Amino acid sequence: MITGQSGAQILFRRLPLGLTIAYIPKRTEAQIAPADGAAFWAEVDALCRRRRAILCKDEPDAWASAGQSSSQSGSLQGDNSTIPSRHNVQPRRTLIVDLRPPEEAILGRMKQKCRYNIRLAEKKGVTVRPWADTAAFHAMLVTTGRRDEFAVHAPAYYQRAYELFRPKGMCELLVAEFEGGHWRH
Repeated sequence: MITGQSGAQILFRRLPLGLTIAYIPKRTEAQIAPADGAAFWAEVDALCRRRRAILCKDEPDAWASAGQSSSQSGSLQGDNSTIPSRHNVQPRRTLIVDLRPPEEAILGRMKQKCRYNIRLAEKKGVTVRPWADTAAFHAMLVTTGRRDEFAVHAPAYYQRAYELFRPKGMCELLVAEFEGGHWRH
């Protein structure tokens, strides 16, 4: 869906009786030009009505500003028809780290405490290696999702993504282990 200089992906899930649920995943502030704000949301509303959506879940991919939850950040603030969700489909924040530079350059862009923790983990015997156990990965996600309040897809979702992207070199599943141990759930 595109309005003026703005756009977003809207996914629709079918429900019984011809109804749907609309979902805008990982929307960034850059996707909505300031001049297009009202027109953008009006078009989202019109599209959702045409598709018989009973709700539209907007999940901005934004770091929350002081005193504001990430579910409120950059969404329909001030509009009484919106309610911040306590449940996220995606993790609230995404960090992209360019792994091409040398390790020291990557570490240099991190906060001092993060660098300290990484180096301490190395000293204490924590190692990282490729991992193909998507079932165990899913179990870890379930635990993390429960703690950090984000939803987790079914195990088949991660298995399929791994099967699609890993052979093409587009992803790698990694596990960190303490002294060669395995994560238990």
